[in-house]
Amino acid sequence: MAKPEKEKKVEELKKKLKGAKGIILSDYSGLNVKAMSELRRQCREASVQFEVVKNTLTSIAAKEAQVESLLPYLTGPVALAFSNEDPMVGIRIITDFAKENERPEIKGGYLWGEIYGPEEIQRLASLPSREILLTQTLRAIQSPLVQFLYLIKSPFIQLLILLKEMEKKANHKTQTPNSK
Repeated sequence: MAKPEKEKKVEELKKKLKGAKGIILSDYSGLNVKAMSELRRQCREASVQFEVVKNTLTSIAAKEAQVESLLPYLTGPVALAFSNEDPMVGIRIITDFAKENERPEIKGGYLWGEIYGPEEIQRLASLPSREILLTQTLRAIQSPLVQFLYLIKSPFIQLLILLKEMEKKANHKTQTPNSK
């Protein structure tokens, strides 16, 4: 690669590193062409950019983007998965693919401005999706409110039932003839 091409690639990487909400670093060695193509397809469908880039270029871009915490993970073959929207999407794609294919091996990740090791990335991947967490939170908030409203309504409902019973008895007495 000629120097202008390298400079251009470093600039592209720097923009991606700064703009990404989540970056997953993985060792792709051992993946055959078919598996690598499938992984790239899954990433592309989820709007995750999956790239294999030279570590020296990535190191330069990481320093310029001020994400030096990635540098220890840039050893051996490294592929980067950039998530620009939901950082968890990239984590789930890579970890799910690795479960099925035993590769790629996750080296670490950079999410929400923090670096995470492979074990932490695996734990994050096991969390429920954002939608499920929001639903669970809503249910947790809603349940006590529903119970509280029922408690408030309960005396009024019982009063209505009592009044209806009294009305039925009053109607029943007026309908039955008085015997003398």
